Amino acid sequence: MMNLAAALQRNAVSKPNKTALICGDKKFTYAEFDAIAGKIATSMIKAGVKPGDRVALSCPNLPFFPFVYFAVQKA
Repeated sequence: MMNLAAALQRNAVSKPNKTALICGDKKFTYAEFDAIAGKIATSMIKAGVKPGDRVALSCPNLPFFPFVYFAVQKA
């Protein structure tokens, strides 16, 4: 089953330089977005998060939320 992280990765490969996210005056391409989410996912895995684990996200609507959301799906 494909999740949103897989769709992000597919877009990072097929259109890496297209804008994926705009946070204020900063734009992130699909490649940048996928790389940042991947780094966060790697940190989560090193901290012990495994596929199938439940991870709670509780935070206000902040610019970093999409990166963490996709990182959870990648981990």
